[in-house]
Amino acid sequence: MKKIISYIAILALCLLLLGCNAEAKTEVSSSQIEKNYDVTLMRKLGEWVNTTQPGTAGTSLKAFAAAKDVLAWAKDNIADKETVKATVKEFLENCDYKDEALDALHSVEYVFEKVADGTAADLMASAGFKTEDFKIDQKTADSIRLLFDALEEYLTEIEKTE
Repeated sequence: MKKIISYIAILALCLLLLGCNAEAKTEVSSSQIEKNYDVTLMRKLGEWVNTTQPGTAGTSLKAFAAAKDVLAWAKDNIADKETVKATVKEFLENCDYKDEALDALHSVEYVFEKVADGTAADLMASAGFKTEDFKIDQKTADSIRLLFDALEEYLTEIEKTE
């Protein structure tokens, strides 16, 4: 059992290192200050994509784990709309696996849609979560909406340029 857990931890680390090139920096560079990026959000986007692992078995269940972390981020989020938008854009433009990243983020968004319309209970139970794990107040819902609105704005912007 310990070997399996070790292999899973090593695999997760490899996926983190080989996943999106989000360049999750702990220091804020001057270009980030000028462009108003949220370094924490930049790192979190990479983590959510790696947690979800689009195209693998159990992706929808893994999306719940990523969504729970999105929820934790949203509860503490103090970023404004423009900062979130700039961060999402920078992340996706520098991501080596953009399609997988978009799939992962849409999977997480799908979780919140199911939670909002009340049809997520069975999926939550199969993923090992309780309904209470996804209690969302208005401030948190607004932060989550900021994130997914930024994603949709980015996709709309891309479609206009194609």
